[in-house]
Amino acid sequence: MIKIIKNQTPIDCDAHFKYVCPNPKCSIQHWQSLQEVRVKNYKIVCDCGYVIKPKQVKSINIEYIEEKDIKSIQSPVKVIEKIPSDLMDKSVKILVTYGFTKEESVMMLTDAYEKNPTVECSTLVKQTLESFGANNVNANSSI
Repeated sequence: MIKIIKNQTPIDCDAHFKYVCPNPKCSIQHWQSLQEVRVKNYKIVCDCGYVIKPKQVKSINIEYIEEKDIKSIQSPVKVIEKIPSDLMDKSVKILVTYGFTKEESVMMLTDAYEKNPTVECSTLVKQTLESFGANNVNANSSI
């Protein structure tokens, strides 16, 4: 017997964005993944030499259609990308040399990556240390 489940919602999503080169002689289309356009100051370099700086995408709203009515999700879907394991491993090793435990490092790196995903180890560690310093400044200022 086949069971039909109604109103099933997705557990994850994937999106790609298309950008067109502004050069009228070129007009090449560039497809970028969600992970790419979530990076702060991300740039696309076209074959013709134009540099395209897309607006950073922080979240996506998803709307479901049910029985001819559009029902919107109350809060935007927060897309959380997981840190690639090799990037996590390299970054944890660096933070451990600064005196953090492995668990502290993983927690801080995950938080920093969610705020601003990057594929560069040095950038991720820098963001992590900056956010750690900002948290300590706020904590010490209230004393």
